[in-house]
Amino acid sequence: EVIANMDEDDDDEVFSKEDEEKVKERLRALGYLD
Repeated sequence: EVIANMDEDDDDEVFSKEDEEKVKERLRALGYLD
């Protein structure tokens, strides 16, 4: 799971921006983000 690595600085290396948005949407839905 990506939850363990919440370092914003590393996002570009791991995800495209589109993937990043999908991940953040999923985390919001699960209640991890406001």
